[in-house]
Amino acid sequence: MPSLRPQLAVFRLVEVAEVETILDGEPADIRVEVFEDVENPGQYRCRTWRHLEYGVHPPGMPDDENGMATTWETILVPWQVPGGFVTDEPFFASSKEAALDAVLDDLRVYLAVTRHAEDEGDPPAGTPPAASA
Repeated sequence: MPSLRPQLAVFRLVEVAEVETILDGEPADIRVEVFEDVENPGQYRCRTWRHLEYGVHPPGMPDDENGMATTWETILVPWQVPGGFVTDEPFFASSKEAALDAVLDDLRVYLAVTRHAEDEGDPPAGTPPAASA
């Protein structure tokens, strides 16, 4: 009886970009990783991460003021463009650059819409119409 080989979908990391922007009025660094399906060229998925700093209290390091010393560590936290077209689900693009551009376009639209909402002025050129219920 032949043994069945398990099916594996293998995606290889093909592009990485670091983006500096402003989110909710604060500086933000975002890491974008683009992966291509090894067996289906042109099929991609992406992961987006936000760099966040967290205070860590190492054991055995007392601090004179509060009793605990704090060191600050940068941690990558999963983050997706809210309402973005590109998610971690597979999608098709003509190249790894086009796949990265799709993610960056999602981010640009999100930033334009959120900044417009903060400014309450005229929406930027090219902004899609607001969603209706």
